Amino acid sequence: MGVEETPCARRRASDSPDVPLRSSEMLVVLNQGEDYLEGYLKRKPTQKYAQIELALQKCKPPPSPVNSELESTLDSLMRDQLVGVPWKNKIARGKILSTTEKFADAFLIDYGIRECCSRESIFQLPREFAREPGYGIRVNLETCLSNDFTDTEVAVFCLKRQNKISAMGTLTPLPILRPANDVLLNMIGERCMLMQVKVMRVASPREMGCSHMDSLTAVEKALDGVRGLVRSKLSYDKVTVNKLVLVRSDGSWHRAVVCEMSQEPVVKYLAKLIDKPGTIETAELYECPLNVANSAPRSLMRVKLTKPVRSVKEGEIVTLVCYDIDADTVTGALISRSQGDEGHIEVAS
Repeated sequence: MGVEETPCARRRASDSPDVPLRSSEMLVVLNQGEDYLEGYLKRKPTQKYAQIELALQKCKPPPSPVNSELESTLDSLMRDQLVGVPWKNKIARGKILSTTEKFADAFLIDYGIRECCSRESIFQLPREFAREPGYGIRVNLETCLSNDFTDTEVAVFCLKRQNKISAMGTLTPLPILRPANDVLLNMIGERCMLMQVKVMRVASPREMGCSHMDSLTAVEKALDGVRGLVRSKLSYDKVTVNKLVLVRSDGSWHRAVVCEMSQEPVVKYLAKLIDKPGTIETAELYECPLNVANSAPRSLMRVKLTKPVRSVKEGEIVTLVCYDIDADTVTGALISRSQGDEGHIEVAS
C-alpha cells in the first residue's frame, strides 16, 4: 500500500527546515552506490543532535503509535511525514518515502540514509522534534565512483539542491567534464550558439582541440594571483586519481587532473591538463586553491566540425557556432576569425 501525498504532507515536511547548502561541504559517508553518496554534513552540531536523540529515546514506549491509530486507516500515513524510526539502538528522525501494508521506507534526515522498518515500530514525531533541520543528504554524482568512501569524510563540490533530501554534486572542485560554460548547457537543443575559442591543436580538417576563451582568461587571471602563494607539494597519500591539482611546467602553473600514480621505484604522477592540451609526467603535484579551481570550468574541449576547414592555424582565436555538446566534445562549425583582417574561415571543398 502506498503513501498519500497531500497538502497536509507538504506542510509537515516544511516543519523540518532545509539546511542551506554551501557550494562545497564535507560529507560523512554512511552508504554509497554506483553514482551517489549518502551521509550527513560534517558541520552538523553533534552534541545538540545527540540531545535530541536522547529525548526521543525517552519517548519510548512511543506516544500515539502510528500503527494503533491507523489500524483502519492505513492510507493516512503520508509521504514526507516526520516520524521516529528505530535505528542502531536509538531513535532517529525519519521522513516517510513509501509504505506497504506492513512496512515503511523512511529517509533518516539526520543521517542521510534510507531505512526500511515495520510500521509497528515507528511513531509520530512530537511537534517539538520537527523544528530542527536535518543535516542528512543524498549526493547524486555526475560520474560513477571507483573508490569505497563508506565511513569516511569526503569533500563534495558544486552542490545544488534537487529536493529536500538530495542534491547534485561532484568530488572534484569543478565539473571538469562539463562544457565550457553553463550558458551552453541551458541553450543546447534550443538554438545555435556562438563561442569564441582559441585553437590549440589541429588534428584534421574536421577535428581540433580548442580552449574556451572566457574560461581560459579567467583561469589565467586566477593563476596569476597565486604566484608565490602555492603551498608545498602534496604527499603521496593526499593524491588520488581524478584529483584536481596544480602542476608546474615551463615556468608556469597549470590546472590538471591526475590520471595515473605510482611510487615504485620512485614517486611518479601522470597529470592531464584541463585548460590546454598536454599530459605531464612529474614527481611533484600541488594543491589547487579553491579560487583557482572555481574560477571557471575546464577550458579545453574537443571540437568536431560539420564542415572541414583548411586554413586554421594553432594559436588563432576563432568563432565557433555550436550545434551540440556531449561531455567535453563540441560539434559545430567555424564561421570567422576574431583577430586580424584575414576574413572568414576558408572551408575546404
